[in-house]
Amino acid sequence: MFKNYFKIAYRNIIKQKAYSFINIFGLALGLAACILVGLYIWQDFNYDNYHLNGENIYRVSMKTIAPTYAYHMAETPALVAPNLEQNFPEIDKISRIYFSSDDLITYESKKFYEDEIIFADEDFFEMFSYEVLQGNPNKLLNNKNSVVITRKMADKYFGTESPIGKTFNFNNKVDLEITGVIENVPVNSHFTFDMVATYATLVELPVGNRLEQWGATFGSYTYVMLHPGTNIDRFINKVNPFLTEKMEKSDNVYKSVVLQPIESIHMFSDLDDEINPNSSITYIIILGSISLFILI
Repeated sequence: MFKNYFKIAYRNIIKQKAYSFINIFGLALGLAACILVGLYIWQDFNYDNYHLNGENIYRVSMKTIAPTYAYHMAETPALVAPNLEQNFPEIDKISRIYFSSDDLITYESKKFYEDEIIFADEDFFEMFSYEVLQGNPNKLLNNKNSVVITRKMADKYFGTESPIGKTFNFNNKVDLEITGVIENVPVNSHFTFDMVATYATLVELPVGNRLEQWGATFGSYTYVMLHPGTNIDRFINKVNPFLTEKMEKSDNVYKSVVLQPIESIHMFSDLDDEINPNSSITYIIILGSISLFILI
């Protein structure tokens, strides 16, 4: 029976070549569009899902509400992290991340301006899961003026040589010793980098003094990894009164922190001073609807 169906279909295709070509080509185009859109949507929903402790990692953002204005920033004052770490046992790991760009990196005769440099605290590599290719995974950022680089940067500056123990000069101001090499950061990450230097190094740079103020953000983002089973609402209710006492007070201005699950940032976060432009669930719904319409 099926053989007869195929014969009839084949004869119809031969008789109506142009019409059949248009239908088949349209179907193929629709399927291809659906597949591509599906892959795009799948990647968007899988941002930052490679971290082993991802379900316990949050970005600390800050809301400010006043009678005449309100905003919600992805950045926080640099002093938030050490104060939380010292006072809240619910926190397992915590790290600030400071983003820097257009920095002159010098190694011997090689000089390049780099845009993907961050400064982070010691817990950074214990929170986030990056494949360590060279160096001691437990001591990558333990010492001041340490720096960890990606495989791409190792190839760029050192070729086949091992970079461990060698030093970069940063902006003609401070030398950074390379303590590790990691695999390139996955593309499905809401922030990327090529180098990670210790946050303590910032003290030796012009921005250092400004970071030691409660009113300063200047590119600092705070990430926490909570102990499994921590009640988020209770934790926030403890943190906000504590930080309110620490921060500079203004009449009728209320500041509070919000914890954003790291795996939801790319799809659902659109705050002031985001690290990179994020996606949008509305955009994904529209894109998916268009692809289905094309297929139909």
